[in-house]
Amino acid sequence: MTTATAPAPTAPAPAKPKGVLIKPCRLPFPAAAETYGISVENWRVLVDAIYPNASSMESIILAAAYCRNRNLDIMKRVVHIVPIYSKAQGCYVDTVWPGIAEIRITAHRTHDYAGHDEMVFGPDTTMRLGEVLMTFPEYCQLTVYRLVGGMRCPFPGPRVRWLETYATVKRDSEAPNEMWTNRPYGQLEKCAEAAALRAAFPEELGNEYAAEEVEGRTFNMGSIIDIEKETVPHKTASKVRRSTLNDRDKPTEQAPETTVPDVPEFHDEPLPQQFPETPPDDAGPDEERHPGEDEPMEEAPVGPEQALSPVALAIEEKLHDPNINREGNAHWMQEISAAKLTPDERKHLNAIAQENSRRLKGKK
Repeated sequence: MTTATAPAPTAPAPAKPKGVLIKPCRLPFPAAAETYGISVENWRVLVDAIYPNASSMESIILAAAYCRNRNLDIMKRVVHIVPIYSKAQGCYVDTVWPGIAEIRITAHRTHDYAGHDEMVFGPDTTMRLGEVLMTFPEYCQLTVYRLVGGMRCPFPGPRVRWLETYATVKRDSEAPNEMWTNRPYGQLEKCAEAAALRAAFPEELGNEYAAEEVEGRTFNMGSIIDIEKETVPHKTASKVRRSTLNDRDKPTEQAPETTVPDVPEFHDEPLPQQFPETPPDDAGPDEERHPGEDEPMEEAPVGPEQALSPVALAIEEKLHDPNINREGNAHWMQEISAAKLTPDERKHLNAIAQENSRRLKGKK
């Protein structure tokens, strides 16, 4: 009798260890990265964590070169890669700008930086920009201190105005981008601090603007202008109107065109006032006169074909305030002289202010 014997049980095959699938790096590792002491692992951190919006590996290498020349740690995100629209190329290009942290570091390295006062904000303004109803401070100003000859000396920075500084969500929009929408005070505070530090440390910082100040700008023949000043069709209820950059910056007489390469065309200091120091001799003791209020001036027509800039619109709203008094009207007449306006905008606003002066002349 033949009996079948069962085969001996076999041991199960050992399970293969499951490896972690790592996606390839968004941008390939360039050979030039080793020149700046960047390993493959650090390159992944730079590409995917620190500069996730960088469009090319050349942009990150440019940031690394900047940090090496300035003796900065690129891993601390002290410089930013900011896409700026180039009119010459017709597209966005990556540019490297110092962040507010790098400007602070430069000031501290002098060993003369002696702190700053509390930030001063102007009154709040509510305005519809694009489809976004924004409430923001009119301006922000900071005073920083520097040791000069062993003495702590104040250096007041310029008034940095929100409407002249904020970044738009895209090139053909009036709406602020996400950062300026969520942090209308915080973003302006960084810009005001950068401007004040430049005033206190001109030799160390020169005309070095922070990334927060150039975001949302465009290149034009090697310089940088505000894209928000370009004409944008407007259809919102608040009638926010803007003029083109050429109309807004056009002088009364044609001046020779000059450009300074890679320098933002900003104005940190207000323009000098054009008012006389004393009222006319025939002004009575109880009658206060303001310059130009007795000179008749027709109000310049402003319509869809001649749009007001955001700065002019903000002044116009203040002048139309039914509760405005003589002091407030005089203040806004000075703002008209100091603001960066076109001749037509200045004429239009002066006409409103002079009408207020005539209306308020008999009131105290």
